[in-house]
Amino acid sequence: MFWLHPNDLSFDDSQIAGLFSLEHGLALFLAFILGYLLFLALKTSFRLHQVIALTMLCLEGIRMIWNIVAAPTLVMNDILPLFTCGIFVFIYPLYAFKLPGHRYAESFLKTGALGIGLLFLAFPTTAIGMFPLWHINSLISLTMHTVMTVVGASFFFNTSLKFVHRDVIRAFTIVLIVALISFIYNTLDPSTNFFFIAYPLNNTPLVWIRNTLGQPLYGIVIVILHYLAGWITYRLHQRYFSSLHLSKAPSKV
Repeated sequence: MFWLHPNDLSFDDSQIAGLFSLEHGLALFLAFILGYLLFLALKTSFRLHQVIALTMLCLEGIRMIWNIVAAPTLVMNDILPLFTCGIFVFIYPLYAFKLPGHRYAESFLKTGALGIGLLFLAFPTTAIGMFPLWHINSLISLTMHTVMTVVGASFFFNTSLKFVHRDVIRAFTIVLIVALISFIYNTLDPSTNFFFIAYPLNNTPLVWIRNTLGQPLYGIVIVILHYLAGWITYRLHQRYFSSLHLSKAPSKV
């Protein structure tokens, strides 16, 4: 069951871990241990960002190859990284290696990574909601979103770092671009659900939003929620850490 795709006839649905299960609790425990150690390490080494960024790219490459090789049929929805976590994987190196666009990447890591990462760990529908805990997809997805959460936390809890509203705008600009590409692709290929704007994942609060508002309002709300998540992160940092940042600034005589 480590390698099998859920569309494979040999895949045993009874082995799926499931949300809010004992396996989910174990996954959160392991994520906390890994995340805490990684958080401490990131506080002492910027070069570690580069190592992690390259590792995330490799894991995403493995995930994409698995969806090509293991799946009985080619499903583009499982291959192309047109999701929020995909944004993280592909812009993180821009920040880590100070490549062109690194300011936009930093803004997304500041205001977008923490909230979205935590949301996935609370509702890992595309991981243990569809696979066993020790499946290759579960391990990669949980690792990537744990790292996404920790990287976001390393910015959020940095009392010497200043957050500005421009960070929210820059991050949302990236989200809008990916959401627009996803909408076009979903329209051309109705079998896809990139950025989850076509329909929500089961067992998540997004189902209530879709059932209440319907389309196209549901898709619009999904995009707006990304802005709100970034804005809330920005405001919380301003509220609880901005004063610490100012207090550490040298006083003028």
